Amino acid sequence: MSILRNDYLHLLIRLIMGGLFIYAGWGKILAPLDFASSIYNYKLFPDFVAGLAAATVPWIEFLAGFTWCRDSK
Repeated sequence: MSILRNDYLHLLIRLIMGGLFIYAGWGKILAPLDFASSIYNYKLFPDFVAGLAAATVPWIEFLAGFTWCRDSK
């Protein structure tokens, strides 16, 4: 049995990646003004979209974390 085909390794990687997405998204959800300021300062989005991006991107990231944690079978 190859280590790359190990189901437990895949589960561990999915849980770690999902946990990172959830953790990062949750921090941004709790401090939306700080995240909006970061978006504005880094010029990641046009100025008129920064508020909308600050409100939606953390939720997408948070929900993506749960999809990573789901069983793929």
